[in-house]
Amino acid sequence: MADAWAQNTLANLLVEDGPDSRRVVEILQSLLNRRTSPQETAESLASLYDPHIKSGKTNTVALWSIYCTAISDIEHDESSFNLLIETLTSLARLPDVVDNNGQPVKENGNVFWRELPEFPFWLSQGPASPVSPRDMRNNPQKLTRSMRAAKFGALYLRELDRQPIEHTPRGPRDGMLDVGLNTIVDPLRWEVEGESDVEQARLAVPQAATWIVTAGRSLFQAAKEKFSIGPDCTLDIKMWNLWKGRFAALAGFEGADAELRRVAGEAVDEMQRIEREA
Repeated sequence: MADAWAQNTLANLLVEDGPDSRRVVEILQSLLNRRTSPQETAESLASLYDPHIKSGKTNTVALWSIYCTAISDIEHDESSFNLLIETLTSLARLPDVVDNNGQPVKENGNVFWRELPEFPFWLSQGPASPVSPRDMRNNPQKLTRSMRAAKFGALYLRELDRQPIEHTPRGPRDGMLDVGLNTIVDPLRWEVEGESDVEQARLAVPQAATWIVTAGRSLFQAAKEKFSIGPDCTLDIKMWNLWKGRFAALAGFEGADAELRRVAGEAVDEMQRIEREA
């Protein structure tokens, strides 16, 4: 599967993407075929980009765009997701990239590679972006990619919270919390009341439930910390309880199909389990 992804990605690279993008694809292909380790993969990616970053060329759009397609365009099991996650955690532990004055190089305030600048943003703008009914007509694979992005993001957040605090910079954790919370907030903003609501819920609630079932403890901890996701939105216990109520209402809504009710019920069960064990 990694070979098919690599072949397709290489075939669709633009001329202006240049040799570095081709090399990123080849590095990730080797990782996913288990020919190189996550640590070796991280070092290869860093050695490819460090000279550019040191010279002030901090644009990593191509890197993260390709990385996101490796997440979303391949049918992963958890072990291959973990290879991509371990690569990110290994990359974040590499020495900071410093400029000619010995100062760490940053992009939007985040240090290379410690805080993985821009990775959460490109995940949120790519495969983790909302799926609309129009997307399902024009690009039905977007739902599958969205589900894979949700699973990856939740696994990555869970792993970040398992790391010793000195190995968990705020940038990656906060970024992944942002991705997860945005995935959950929108579909649970209102209760499901009719067929149009059910149609939209089918496109978004399974991803929200995946975040809860996979990384619910991380989200519950963030709620206790009152994690802010913007000037007008804070994740706190009140919001956590609102989500639980929305999931419960959907699980009991007779107009929803059985699969949608099932995933909503699983989210409720996991939230209640987390509360009991807290």
